[in-house]
Amino acid sequence: MTTLRRTRSVGSARGRRASVRRPLALLLTHSGDSFTIDRVQRALRQQGWDAVRFDTDTFPLRCALAVERTVAGIDAVLELPDRAVRLSEVRAVWLRRLWAPTLPDAMAPADREACGEASRVALQDALVHLTDCRWVNALEPSMRAESKVLQLKIAHGLGLDLPPTTVTNSPAWVERLRRVEPRLITKLLVPLSYAMQAHERFVYTSELDDDAFARLGQLRYAPQIFQPLVEKACELRVIIVGGEVFAGAIDASKTERGRVDWRRLDQRDDVGWTRAELPAAVKRKSLRLLAQLGLVSGALDFIVTPEGRHVFLEVNPAGEWGWLERDLGYDISGAFARALTRRGRRP
Repeated sequence: MTTLRRTRSVGSARGRRASVRRPLALLLTHSGDSFTIDRVQRALRQQGWDAVRFDTDTFPLRCALAVERTVAGIDAVLELPDRAVRLSEVRAVWLRRLWAPTLPDAMAPADREACGEASRVALQDALVHLTDCRWVNALEPSMRAESKVLQLKIAHGLGLDLPPTTVTNSPAWVERLRRVEPRLITKLLVPLSYAMQAHERFVYTSELDDDAFARLGQLRYAPQIFQPLVEKACELRVIIVGGEVFAGAIDASKTERGRVDWRRLDQRDDVGWTRAELPAAVKRKSLRLLAQLGLVSGALDFIVTPEGRHVFLEVNPAGEWGWLERDLGYDISGAFARALTRRGRRP
């Protein structure tokens, strides 16, 4: 199978025009993604790269995969709707999103589960062998870094300011926590949705009032994170890409919807983002946190207290940042392109 590639022409020594292959970047995302993926793709092309978008949720229904072991080694070909991509030619990968396989709705549940697992493993195995290219972020460190407990352990060792945190599936344990700290917040240990927009299964961070505590019967089946409510002067979303740091601040503490979780805000609240700076010590520890997690990029969340403490909450290896570039003029997409095209396989 031949791989369709975009080329550019340059003059040869004899005055002829020769086709030169541009280095290839593979951008892993999903079909509902926009803005950030388009910005990074454009930034890569401006640097002379060929950037191919792969909507991973279209596999296996609209895309095909073939992995072969031959005398030359192991290679794989992705047959996308508009072109074929030989993975041995990929020089950089942006792991924006790795979505679950899409299968026919009419399939029996047992068949859907078996086929979905087979598709997930096949795609993941094909991507894992991409060891001769630069990843932002690499697959295995990204999966490992999703652990909130691991994040807290490393952040604690680095001396970042952290709130007391409990992960439990025991309502009795939560009741004991409330006796010590009556104002608790709770959030999911594992997200049900990976989009910033409202989603029927998206669960926001919320304060654990008496009514919410009374509904904790299902906690036994799904452990959650519990922390004391931290008073806020503002909240920060900090994007780190290849050592470049971009910080945005928002003060939603006076709003009803956003006082616990700013993601609940809408246009009626008339609250906007501003540029912010991390203190040098916090920036240094944040960079070390990503390095110890094996990440090139990440989205870090902080609360800034009225006393000026920067309380670390979590890091998302593939956190959202599009509105910071759009509203604050940050060149985050350019930072991703620079990280992907930097020489060397790994950071």
